[in-house]
Amino acid sequence: MMTRWNGCLLLTLLLMVVTTPAHAAPCKPVGANALVEFDFRETPLRDVTRWISCARNLNIMFQTADLSRHKVTWISSRKVKGRSLQRRFEAMLRQEGLRLRRNGGFLVIESAP
Repeated sequence: MMTRWNGCLLLTLLLMVVTTPAHAAPCKPVGANALVEFDFRETPLRDVTRWISCARNLNIMFQTADLSRHKVTWISSRKVKGRSLQRRFEAMLRQEGLRLRRNGGFLVIESAP
């Protein structure tokens, strides 16, 4: 049975999940062996997160909404395999003082301790 507190928490988490702007490109999954390259320069983290979320079918949300507006630079120097994207994304987050933490079926972007 869902309590009112659990319902409020669930609603809050859903509101913080990466949203898709109307002008965004369609979501394109990337296979594990597919080669991709990317070039995000001073890009809001929410846009980078939406891209990797679609590419690797990940459910990612932000601990706080202000993190989604944080601007990041993440560039591949060459084509990389799709299976390495999450590891590379986590490395970029660490450089920004952030981390990716598993919480049930979601990954949460939060400030690193």
